[in-house]
Amino acid sequence: MKDLMITAYSGFSTVSGETNLTTVITNIRNGAYFHTVRKVEQQLRLGDLSKANAIKKQLPFFTLTGNYSALRQPYSLLHYNPVITVDVDELADDRVDAVRRLLEADADVVACFLTPKRHGFKIFLYLRTAYARRLRKMTFSVPFITYAELENHHALMYEAARLYVERLIGLPVDVSGKDIGRGFFASFDAQAYLNTALLGEIEEVTTRVLVPGKTERKKKGAGDKPAEDGLPGKLPGERTGGALPGERMSNGLPDETADNGALQGKKSDRPRRDDASALSAEIAPWHLMEYKKALNTTRRSEVFRKGNRDNFLFILGNRCFRKDIPQEVAVLLAERDFRQDDLDVAGAIGNAYLYVSKTCAAEKAKEDKVPVVSRVMDFLSLRYRFRRNTVLDRLEFCEQDGACGTDSLTASPVFSPLRSKDLNSIYVSLLTDGINCSLNTLKAIVDSDYATTFNPFEDYLLNLPPWDGVTDYIGELADTVRTEDGKFWRESFRRWLVGSVACALYEKKVNQLVLILFGGQGKGKSTWISRLLPPQWREYYHTGMICPDSKDDMLLLSTRYLINMEEFQGVKAADLAGLKRIITQESVTQRKVYDTQAFCFARHASFIASTNKRQCLQDIDGNRRFLPSSVLSVDYRRPVNYQGVYSQAMSLLGNGFRYWYEGDEIDGLNTHNERHRMKDPVEENLFVFFRRPLAEDLSVQWMPASAILTHLTIYGKVQVNRQTQQELVQALEKYGFATRTNGQGSTEYEVVKFQSDEVERNFRQ
Repeated sequence: MKDLMITAYSGFSTVSGETNLTTVITNIRNGAYFHTVRKVEQQLRLGDLSKANAIKKQLPFFTLTGNYSALRQPYSLLHYNPVITVDVDELADDRVDAVRRLLEADADVVACFLTPKRHGFKIFLYLRTAYARRLRKMTFSVPFITYAELENHHALMYEAARLYVERLIGLPVDVSGKDIGRGFFASFDAQAYLNTALLGEIEEVTTRVLVPGKTERKKKGAGDKPAEDGLPGKLPGERTGGALPGERMSNGLPDETADNGALQGKKSDRPRRDDASALSAEIAPWHLMEYKKALNTTRRSEVFRKGNRDNFLFILGNRCFRKDIPQEVAVLLAERDFRQDDLDVAGAIGNAYLYVSKTCAAEKAKEDKVPVVSRVMDFLSLRYRFRRNTVLDRLEFCEQDGACGTDSLTASPVFSPLRSKDLNSIYVSLLTDGINCSLNTLKAIVDSDYATTFNPFEDYLLNLPPWDGVTDYIGELADTVRTEDGKFWRESFRRWLVGSVACALYEKKVNQLVLILFGGQGKGKSTWISRLLPPQWREYYHTGMICPDSKDDMLLLSTRYLINMEEFQGVKAADLAGLKRIITQESVTQRKVYDTQAFCFARHASFIASTNKRQCLQDIDGNRRFLPSSVLSVDYRRPVNYQGVYSQAMSLLGNGFRYWYEGDEIDGLNTHNERHRMKDPVEENLFVFFRRPLAEDLSVQWMPASAILTHLTIYGKVQVNRQTQQELVQALEKYGFATRTNGQGSTEYEVVKFQSDEVERNFRQ
């Protein structure tokens, strides 16, 4: 046999076509199903087994041992391949390579490959042991066998294969898939194994299998059990239920020299009544039983007499057909019971079988008519790939033939947004191919679970190679920016970067830090920031301020990874509170255009900013969420090792790295940020004319804030209003001026007022 035929399915039961083992193994090696298998791995890493199983079901499904015509059911069996499908699951990571080597070294393994969940092997075995050869010879040495006999053969052969594999690899086999119609999912395995030499030695099964009807149930006997020595016991040649019609038995085995003319289509003299009675003893007992039921039912409604004989036999033949009794058996039994010289029993029974078979075929064709939705889905699966980008909340597609091009870095197909023009083009192709459906039907299929889900952040981060644990890629990237305080810069950048990864991957984790680069124009700050993201994420970068009142701006928190707030010094004090709220926000609840209701969108974005002014912070109460650094120079031309940087960030995140500030760290951060804060005139003038008392001071005064502000207004030209008074109170409390409440309930502050000469000296200093 040059190759093994494989049946492909739409879903798990409906046959969609045929292929061969060589093609399937080649596709598995070449990565035809790589992206779907990788998504299965991603969900398993995240611990979502149900989602992984759902994605696995999107892979193509095949059967090898049994080939089918319409459905994966016994009555639809076309051909039996003498190759057993065996599953080995739940392998530890350190055992995979060892098991692979053992399988590839064995001469009876036809093919094997890693399953989609990556912890097991799918094995196709063609046993050539003496027992297996004898088993095949005794089963397939006759022209016909029943489906029950085939099941018995397969059960014995599967048991032999199971024991063979378990002895080979020293591990148990998954016994849940021992039926003839055992299927398998496509996978990805660059090392998928195919034994082409053994493939050419496989003997094709030419014995015809008499398959049961749709309603006939399988009958199993005790002969299916293996012998106590662990090897299968009873062979199918050791029959207990008689022979097939026309078959002779010799010592319990088929007599290959017997005259089987009736089965081979040769002409033979019609047997006499006595011969028919003798031959009926050789008919399978269940066929005798079903015939008896059909005959009794016919006799209750019809009488076998002249003028009604043909009608009686036609009705009897009709019922025999529906009970799945082979026509030759029905003729044999009817002639035994009703043969007369002037009556053509075989013709009447044959007419019944011909009429009913055509009627049933028409009904079956109507039942098996493929719905238009299935035809559309099959058409789309052959020509396109669709996915739903869960970050951008949009549909994307690419063509299966590679016309869309491939990414130069990842060698994966380039997906494009599915626009109205693209959908219309696909619809025209459907109509041209003879598939009539409405445009709304096509839209409904594409915009459903048919499209696979795709998260660009998970797709990249969860498939990075492990960090080597030694090279500080994040530190190397930080060193491309030289700052006044290098230690603070390296530490703050590391925390911010790890926080950005956490924010992009997990819904409830938010990066509340904002990295700020201060430096003169032309240093390359914006260029360096834009190169922080790998090329695959260019679309998830945004430049500009975020307006809390803009619906589109707020949605950027969900649809972007990095938001660069250029010209950060332009933020108004009134907008700062809104910006702080956005920085700490976990999600965005908005109603998109054309949507009928609002939805909650998880935040993925982290913030970074650049400015040309050192004093870019304004909040006197503290700026712990901002990480400003004064930039001296930027090397934005040095290549970035994105895999190293983000794999290190993933490793740090997985090991519990704390990417936020807390406790005393916040006080140190606020102290660092003071040099980057723009102080209000009230705060600056306060220390020109007043100071906090010392222990030895005698000229201490207790003054309310309004009195202090009046003094600053007279001498410091500060305006008096509610805002400046509030700013003064904040400054007094920030710098720890002692307070007391006077008799009128007003708050007074303990201060020492500078004399005029001290004020002049302060100005000169």
